[in-house]
Amino acid sequence: MSAEKDNRIAIHALLEAGKSPTEISAQLGVARSTVYMAKRKNSVERKAGSGKKPSLNPDDVKEAIQAEPLKSIRTHAKDMGTLVTTMHRAVHNLGATSLVREERPLLPRGLRTSSRLRRAS
Repeated sequence: MSAEKDNRIAIHALLEAGKSPTEISAQLGVARSTVYMAKRKNSVERKAGSGKKPSLNPDDVKEAIQAEPLKSIRTHAKDMGTLVTTMHRAVHNLGATSLVREERPLLPRGLRTSSRLRRAS
């Protein structure tokens, strides 16, 4: 059991014993707002999904990039089931960079041809 859950159990027990939130916060060494929040919630359990979200393992990211260095970060993220920004951050934290570079024109193909025609006239 976590210390946080232990605190919530103790808060509920002390509230049932008739202690005030100020006395409980002084006794347990927690903020009064914590006592009031625990008092408002009738359960000692946390809501599902309210904890820390799992992060990428740097070794897994490194292995994936070394196995296929020419694959884009976007594709690596999709394969690992994570967000692209999370994958970018993981790659950056490893000190690596993406080896895939795409040539991106400034103007879409349709606009390039039409602007050439206008200049020629």
